[in-house]
Amino acid sequence: MAHTRFHVAPVPGAVGGPASAALPAWRLVGGNNRVLGRAPGCFVDFETGYAAVLFLRERIADAVPVLGVAADTGGRTWRLEIGEVVVARSSRTYLRGRENLYNLAHFLDSVPLAELPAPTRDERGRVCLA
Repeated sequence: MAHTRFHVAPVPGAVGGPASAALPAWRLVGGNNRVLGRAPGCFVDFETGYAAVLFLRERIADAVPVLGVAADTGGRTWRLEIGEVVVARSSRTYLRGRENLYNLAHFLDSVPLAELPAPTRDERGRVCLA
């Protein structure tokens, strides 16, 4: 059975140039493999992205939801702020406000319970999730 889990991985196209130059970001994935939410941007390295997930899990009770509307499509979005710093955002826009609120609630409920494997190094010495 699949469980809600965090992924921290390079984002292709995050940086111009070869794929090896891609910067890491995290995302929270549900048991059905749908992305529930993601980092507000990319991080300078894997360790910083991993630390951002740990910070989010530790301080999720302090997160303030901010609802928004995409200017170009009118789709609903959400983001979470802790101390006026954006720490998470919706992974897509939603046609209806109730879908946006449902996704936000599901994200908030899932963060403390989601699996987060310990980081390890692969055969090339790169840090990755076990």
